[in-house]
Amino acid sequence: MFQVSSFKFQVLNKIFAVLVTALGFSSIVVAQENPPVPLAPRSVTIPTPQEKTLPNGLRVIVITRKNVPLVTAQLLIKNGGEVDPQNFAGTADMTAQLLTKGTKTRTATQIAEQIEFLGGSLESSADWDGSEITF
Repeated sequence: MFQVSSFKFQVLNKIFAVLVTALGFSSIVVAQENPPVPLAPRSVTIPTPQEKTLPNGLRVIVITRKNVPLVTAQLLIKNGGEVDPQNFAGTADMTAQLLTKGTKTRTATQIAEQIEFLGGSLESSADWDGSEITF
């Protein structure tokens, strides 16, 4: 009966592994030589924004997409950390964070529960040059 020594068996296993790996990579390369034909570009319709300035100077921009049953509102304020008082760095960021922490009539938990009940979220943040509230 034919017997293979342990050393020869290990060498044969390594050669076999190299051959299988090489053949596997060659099939991948062949598969990539003929990429699929690209599809024709889809037409994109961008809704026209409607803009209005309120009497207090607030500029409101609305984009309506009737096929999407979602509402997003974002309030952007052009003041952030850059207008913090000299001895009170972080005032804009602290103010933005406090906006979600409750009011005189509702606690932060009540606000979060009511917004979550509607499937929404409420976020606020402040950067160097602006602050924002999104819901």
